[in-house]
Amino acid sequence: MLLLTLCLLGATNAHSFTCLDECECNTQDRSIDCTNNFRRKELHLPDIPMIGYAIIGLSNTDVKSLPPEDVLLEHFPDLLAIHIKSVPAFNCKTLKNKYRTITILSDCNHDPKWFSKPTKDCDSLCQVKSFFLRAFRLIKMKYKDMIKSVPFLELLHNMLVEMGHKVASFVT
Repeated sequence: MLLLTLCLLGATNAHSFTCLDECECNTQDRSIDCTNNFRRKELHLPDIPMIGYAIIGLSNTDVKSLPPEDVLLEHFPDLLAIHIKSVPAFNCKTLKNKYRTITILSDCNHDPKWFSKPTKDCDSLCQVKSFFLRAFRLIKMKYKDMIKSVPFLELLHNMLVEMGHKVASFVT
């Protein structure tokens, strides 16, 4: 979803082209969109390094694992994040203690619900407040990890926009 939002925001002035076995490379938002292709079993690596791409989207695919971080950085030197959500076949155990530079946005160790159902002890407003506190803690942790990266600030802005849309759809 995040990658889709990034692609739509930059579509007007972006240079997009097909790359990496049916992916869409976008030079404006510096993304490689390989989403929504259940025939995709792996991330194909380029023959020569692809410089300038910060995000790879692999959501809604059949990818089972990712290459090690050093291999990814060899082929994508500017890579900051991989978005690999809604991939039932993905083996979360392959992520343990491997990625320190690249942020992996996945469903691994993550409760897929954004909000809990309201209870008599915590109504809808309380649930929204709790969500934002959890999101703030996560953002603060990621910010500390990537504080010197300007592209991270762009990614953070887009994440906050996406969270705002999710909250708006929950409240209505």
